Amino acid sequence: MKRKSHSSILRVLPANFCRRDCHEVYELPEGLVCRPALRQTGLIISFVLALILARTDAAADAPIKIGVITDLSGKMAYWGQQTRLGAELARETLRGEGRQVEFFFEDTALDTAKSVSAAQKLIHLDQVDALYSEFSAVSTAVSPVALKNRRMLVHDAGTAEIIKSNPYSFKSFIDFEEGCRLMVKLFQARGISKIGMLKMSIDSAENCLSTAKEAAPDMVVLDYNTGEDQRTLVLTARSRGAGALLNITYEPDLLNTLKAVKTIGYEVLIGTNENAITSNVTQGYPELLERLFVLGFGAVSPEFLARLKEKDPKSTGANIEAAALAYTHLRQISAALSACAGRELECQMNRMAESPPDDTIGFRGWKNRAAQFGMMIRGWKDGVRYEVAK
Repeated sequence: MKRKSHSSILRVLPANFCRRDCHEVYELPEGLVCRPALRQTGLIISFVLALILARTDAAADAPIKIGVITDLSGKMAYWGQQTRLGAELARETLRGEGRQVEFFFEDTALDTAKSVSAAQKLIHLDQVDALYSEFSAVSTAVSPVALKNRRMLVHDAGTAEIIKSNPYSFKSFIDFEEGCRLMVKLFQARGISKIGMLKMSIDSAENCLSTAKEAAPDMVVLDYNTGEDQRTLVLTARSRGAGALLNITYEPDLLNTLKAVKTIGYEVLIGTNENAITSNVTQGYPELLERLFVLGFGAVSPEFLARLKEKDPKSTGANIEAAALAYTHLRQISAALSACAGRELECQMNRMAESPPDDTIGFRGWKNRAAQFGMMIRGWKDGVRYEVAK
């Protein structure tokens, strides 16, 4: 038999082959080779296409899985518990829209080693499609795991470094650089010539310092680690003439600051972050509230507040921003995943970047993968919070 070209689908025939299955048979050095009949080739192609479509449909129909990594038992558990409430409300909303979504929570207690293990478990065992993490140290530890396994990461944290090293990440939270500049200007407008900063060893405090010192070049900067007694720092700030103190921190460390200020009778204004304010602060130091100014988000929508109150009737209203952020971003992640056949990562990133404004907590959009929010400085007068500047 004359040798012919065999550029199409070919297979070597066994000794007991059935010739009718072949459109043509060639005699080659390796033996008799079959070009399948057209009907068989069509069946093979149809089967492959059906398999691809089935896989795509299965991915589209499968529940969306999102891992949430936060603190549910450590010093910031009061924030993480609000995050859980926001996630529960997001799930109710999404399921009401016909979307099947599952949230998997992991508690880190702000421990970075636990954070890495949590991310690995969520990805490899729970097989989540994306991650939502909170706090700078935790999110910094989680990011390499998410990057290696090609999972989109939305982190609610002060640090601005993660989006520089992880192209599949989005940063949420307020802009401490801009916020601290506004806080310094507020103090200066109130006649404070010397400003100090109790600088905790966290990224958000570093970001705050970078612009605060531009506005107040002679700023008194005193470093500390979480949990340290601050009496000596506060005494030093007073001896150096600081009439106002910045302290971007956690609730336990803010309590240490207030305790030291009260103990030594220091008449000083204090600027801090909204998420450090709890009932322990407002009820524990009511006499200091009118000297306390907090940097935070704009107003949370009344509609969301009503749903949150219904979900948690005992809520004091403290740190509701955590619930609003989780509610906003978990719905955005879900929408991005739902819009992408096969959950393709680049598609997810594009869809996430196109998230429209949302008035739950004043989300304005993403800019270079950083969330844009309205900011506000609040104070207290006669025990009632009011808007100082925005």
